[in-house]
Amino acid sequence: MRKKISQLLDYFIKIVTSLICVGFVLGGLLFLYSECFEETSLNYKDYYKKPKNDEDIKVHESHYDFTTLAESITQDCNSDYEKIRAIYKWLCDNIEYDTDYRIYHADECYDERKGVCLAYCELFYYLAKAVGVKSEIISGNSRDSEGHFSEEGHAWIFAYTRKNHGILMDPTWGAGSVDSRNFTRSKNCWHWFNVDPRWMILRHYPKEEEYQLLDDPISIDEFKSLSVIDEAYLDYELDVKDAYEAAMNHTSNFPKFYSSGISILALEDYPRTNPLQIGEFYEFRIKLHQNERFTIINDTSNPQLRA
Repeated sequence: MRKKISQLLDYFIKIVTSLICVGFVLGGLLFLYSECFEETSLNYKDYYKKPKNDEDIKVHESHYDFTTLAESITQDCNSDYEKIRAIYKWLCDNIEYDTDYRIYHADECYDERKGVCLAYCELFYYLAKAVGVKSEIISGNSRDSEGHFSEEGHAWIFAYTRKNHGILMDPTWGAGSVDSRNFTRSKNCWHWFNVDPRWMILRHYPKEEEYQLLDDPISIDEFKSLSVIDEAYLDYELDVKDAYEAAMNHTSNFPKFYSSGISILALEDYPRTNPLQIGEFYEFRIKLHQNERFTIINDTSNPQLRA
């Protein structure tokens, strides 16, 4: 009897797995899929901001009707937040950065499946508008992962999840990165979705102060001088508050975070100093991901382990 039950369970699992795989292939071929079913879409924080008047929103005119595409992307969505999330994910999965810097607007971006930051944002704007979601394109400047300030303009998004409330995102950076004019698709687009304003200001400076969404907005000079915080910090499920305060206080010895451990553990607490000193005691609190094991090796004779 037990053998028969086990065989039935194995058969059921194979059927479910096959259905999931087929659904994924069909979705990829047709560009018609929804990200709305994921559990993480149910938990989020949005931020207060009064919307601009329609006449104050300047977006290059589109000659396309994006309704069919937008409705297919958001077909299983039950809220504006879920629609925003699904459209963002579609952009990150299907649009490449235009390393030739030719495509700046939504229609060409859709046709060529590539564009610069403004093209990403305009396409998001029109897809969201087609399903009744209001959004605004933010223009400003940015700093790279090394803290270098870019004089070239950048664009990102504020999208409204409900009346007078919304979230920040950067679909261009979520999609991937460019190195030596080569675009590399990101393995994790969610770093730049629903971004805490305290994290966004570390790399993005809007021309209009209202988009900082901070209690105490900072100046462009303060922005340029902020300490650099590793992007991998977010992967360890840490509170943005510590990183924000360290950057604002120009902390030079804030810990460095590496992406190699993110699949193994999350950090609940850690020493706020760098480097760690031999002979001192430090407290770490970690949370292992399911089915993972963690070993601490004390071997100061090994240069790699000392580093």
